[in-house]
This record gives sequence, C-alpha cells and structure tokens, in this order.
Amino acid sequence: MFGHDRDLQDAAIHDVTVYRSREDLCEQWAIYFRSLYTGTDAPDFDDDFKEYVSSVVSDTFGNITMNQDVTVEPSFVVTSFNIT
Repeated sequence: MFGHDRDLQDAAIHDVTVYRSREDLCEQWAIYFRSLYTGTDAPDFDDDFKEYVSSVVSDTFGNITMNQDVTVEPSFVVTSFNIT
C-alpha cells in the first residue's frame, strides 16, 4: 500500500471528493439512497410503489438518532464503495 492509499482507509470517495467525517459519510449514504428512489420517465415506472417507498424512507430517516458509540470499520467502507 502506498502512503496516500493508507490515508483513504477511513474514508469514502465519491467522484473526486474524499469524505471522512461521520456527518459527511451519512450525507453521502443519504444521497445514494435518495438517488435509488428518484422517479423516471420510463413508461413502466410505478408511481404507487414510489409513494410507498418514499413514505418508508421518510419514516426511516425521520426516526434515525445519532449514536456516538457506533464505529464504522474501514473494511466496511472499502467493501461498500468498492475501493481497491
């Protein structure tokens, strides 16, 4: 591992930006999940299902509380973002 690679073990990379703080990592995950549920102009897009999913996601994010005792292992970040 090169020196600069080692610095990225506790980070997530999106586009060309490196995120390290808990807040930034949470925000990037939120953006990712929001993008999964973004509507589309496809003729087979299911608006009813979109409303259901939007409700579940809203309820889920609305009930999240910050837990200072949680640790995100670097290996999880690397695996999740396919960082090699």
